[in-house]
Amino acid sequence: MLVFFDNVIAYNSQLALLYNISQPEKKVTLYSRTNKCLALLIERHPDLIPQNDFFENVWENDGLEITANTFYQHIAMLRRAFEEVGFDREVIITIPRRGVSISNEINLTFNVYPEEEVTPSEPSASKPAWEKIINIARGNSKYRLATITFLSLLTFLVTFFITIWLLNSNSAKNTSLSQYHGIGDIDKCEIFTFTSRTTLDDVKKDIIKNNVNCSQPQKIYYSTLPFLNRTSLIACETNYKESDACISYFMADLR
Repeated sequence: MLVFFDNVIAYNSQLALLYNISQPEKKVTLYSRTNKCLALLIERHPDLIPQNDFFENVWENDGLEITANTFYQHIAMLRRAFEEVGFDREVIITIPRRGVSISNEINLTFNVYPEEEVTPSEPSASKPAWEKIINIARGNSKYRLATITFLSLLTFLVTFFITIWLLNSNSAKNTSLSQYHGIGDIDKCEIFTFTSRTTLDDVKKDIIKNNVNCSQPQKIYYSTLPFLNRTSLIACETNYKESDACISYFMADLR
């Protein structure tokens, strides 16, 4: 059952909930016995309810013992609950040695609205619809930006590695090897390079490192890519124009 006090405060007896209609964040959940006291006051309104009726209906019918001190503590908690939800009018009236009632100056109405329409919601749920839409759009924009950034980075990396792979492959092509010139022999290997900075000692170190067999005649095409810290060594049994029987070695300094 829903009860409204001056159409300012709503009371849900099933939930033991008291709240301000215009400020739903102001709400109080009543203790079980305090809730029963308020329900009895509403049921008997505008009658004055004797103390013994409270004792019987709220406590004794449930097999509980009760004292006057405990009873008045619950009435005091009920008054504080109305204050906490922002209702400054005197709701509960106590007449000594006679009983307690709801003030006749308070207008009570019952079930004015469907329960779901007046149940208080969390403050965040009361945000305007346009604000929710903006928040969703902002979230989507961030997601789209992150996705675009990731895809751009992925595209760059794929392009970079494909380029490196093509450089590695093209280093063995005839058009590149035609630009090499001989710089000397190491055992039976003829050494060719396209840069004047390469020495036979440089080539010999990499030949030993890669176990290239120079006891048999071979042509060694040696090159370096300084910007990648990478060295290419191509060993061919015959002249590159006469045979495709070449082995490529690629060395990279990853430090």
